[in-house]
Amino acid sequence: MNLAEYKKIESGLLPFLSQSQPPKYEMFYLMGIAYQNMGELKKAVDVFDRAISHYGLNINLLNALGECYFKLGNVKEALEVWEKSLEINPDQPQIKKKVEALKEKYE
Repeated sequence: MNLAEYKKIESGLLPFLSQSQPPKYEMFYLMGIAYQNMGELKKAVDVFDRAISHYGLNINLLNALGECYFKLGNVKEALEVWEKSLEINPDQPQIKKKVEALKEKYE
């Protein structure tokens, strides 16, 4: 990831994500971030959604998912997941700023 070799991450993790048993949470997260960095946002959303369905909500997944939704132009969905993230941990100044900015612009 540090070398920005996202295609290598994809080829290395894809076999694990294709198995019947879900891989560790970190594999989902790493693959989602790799897709996000490659600009394959719909694939990233799918991976983050799968991670949430297997491992539940956490702020890392929600914030990354919100970023993908925002970049895809799905403002309502971005706002929803970022607000859920703030419910879990309200001490996230950057996410608060994003939520406030979206509410000002779109509500």
